[in-house]
Parts: sequence; structure tokens; C-alpha cells
Amino acid sequence: MRFTFTAKGLQRVVMATAAVLFILSLTQDAYCFDDCVGSLLPLLTGWLGLLTEVGWLTDWVMNSDQSASPQGWGSSFSWLANPLLILSWLVLSRNATLAIRFSLLAVLFASSFLFFDRVLANEAGHYRTVTGVKAGFWLWWLSAIATMAGSIVLAWYRKRHRIHDAHDFP
Repeated sequence: MRFTFTAKGLQRVVMATAAVLFILSLTQDAYCFDDCVGSLLPLLTGWLGLLTEVGWLTDWVMNSDQSASPQGWGSSFSWLANPLLILSWLVLSRNATLAIRFSLLAVLFASSFLFFDRVLANEAGHYRTVTGVKAGFWLWWLSAIATMAGSIVLAWYRKRHRIHDAHDFP
């Protein structure tokens, strides 16, 4: 007995795998400083940190005295992986090549978190040193990797079977 995938079936497997990994990530701690932070909090509030850091970056660039560089900022930019990941899921059924691009950017932004040793810890603008990256981060990162890998396989499948849009599934 031979098992074969259709493009639609393959798309469902990619989406289910990515969604399960993403949802599981939300049940776990993402990173630690003195305390560990659950993944849901950075998902919901990360855009605030991003706005704060963009404001600081703009201030620094516009400031005539650039000798004082911002200290420790930047980790909030990794939050951009979330909207990029969602965009890749939304376009996957219609354009796997675009989904590859969005998911690649999501992987890169998510991976960038590993290059920072400090995170914005509160609304007062205080930073804390990251002492560990936990399962929530890795599951989130794997969700982006799974989306990218699945998009690549789906694009290859569609090209191999000459499927040009979402309505031509075999």
C-alpha cells in the first residue's frame, strides 16, 4: 500500500505541526532572569517593548551626541517573529514561496533573541539579564522552523506537480 500526500494534505500537516508547537510554547516558560517568564506574556506585551526600543533607537539616532550608545536594547525586535509567522500561515495556502520568505524572516527574528543577554523587564524601562532560555522559546522557534521547512516542501511539491494556485490541488 502506497501513501501519497496531496498539496492540501501537506498544507494541513504543516499548519497542524506549526500550530501545535506554537500553542504548546504558550504553556511553557520562555526565558528566565531572577524569575522565569511564561511565553504568553511576551507574546501579548512584546509589541510594547518593541515600541519602547524603537523610540529609544530613534532618540539615539536623532541625538546630536551619539557617544552614549544604548545599553542592552534590541531583544524586543525578536517579537516581530510573531506577526511574520502569522503572515506565513495566512499565505501558505495561496503562495508557498511567499510563506517561505515570511517564515524565514520569522526564524531569523526569533533566532535573534539568542544574541541578547538582556531583556526589557517592565514598563519603567528596566532591563534584566537573561539567565536561561526555556522550552517555551524553543517550541516557538521550532514552530517557525516547521513553518519554513513545510513551506519549502509544499513549494517543491507544487512545482513538481505544476500546481499554480490554491484552487488546483490534486
